[in-house]
Amino acid sequence: SSANVSYYWDHAFYGGKYYSYYGPLPVIVASFPFYILSGGHYALTAFGLEILGMAFLVPAFLFLLFEVFRLIQKKVNYPQYIFFSCLGLITSMMIMAATWKDGVYHEAIYHVPDIYGLACFDWFFFFVLRAYRERKLRSLQLAFAGLFFVFLIFSRPNLFLGLLITAPFLFAILFEKGVGAKRKIIDFAPMLGVLLVGAVLACVYNYARFDSILEFGQSYQLN
Repeated sequence: SSANVSYYWDHAFYGGKYYSYYGPLPVIVASFPFYILSGGHYALTAFGLEILGMAFLVPAFLFLLFEVFRLIQKKVNYPQYIFFSCLGLITSMMIMAATWKDGVYHEAIYHVPDIYGLACFDWFFFFVLRAYRERKLRSLQLAFAGLFFVFLIFSRPNLFLGLLITAPFLFAILFEKGVGAKRKIIDFAPMLGVLLVGAVLACVYNYARFDSILEFGQSYQLN
């Protein structure tokens, strides 16, 4: 009966093959380098991927929070910053994303893309706030923001909803008074270029797997 058929739970299945419907960034930035540096002798476990991701996520969160403090305070109140850093790390359940569990069900299929995706979102938001606060090197800050947004899509695509939080700051930069249209084009051009390249790569990656440029695997999810 169908109840006795074995399959990879909560994976995408298309064309006789199984796929993770999350992006490949954790594999590209963590698994491959680790495997290559070890001479091809060792591969990261899911837990190892989580730990490396947390080493990326926690600093990203702390830098972002510091940038928020710089935005709302003329002079950063460090006791407050430390208090809210600890509070944020605990109440967001961020640390709980790193888990080890043996058996047929591995929570890492969710936690790994979540960790890397959230880290990329934090850095994306960080650079948007930096560009919003000061005009100096704005084009470079926005370019980095675009890069981490692409990384976000290649980790956990549905985290693009973070744009709802960052959009007001991007619009504020776009419609800032006293800055000419030419200057704004120069500021945003690198970011748009990075996003365009990222969109093309995402479309190629999706088409190679699911014969559709807009399909990340959600339509073929076995859940």
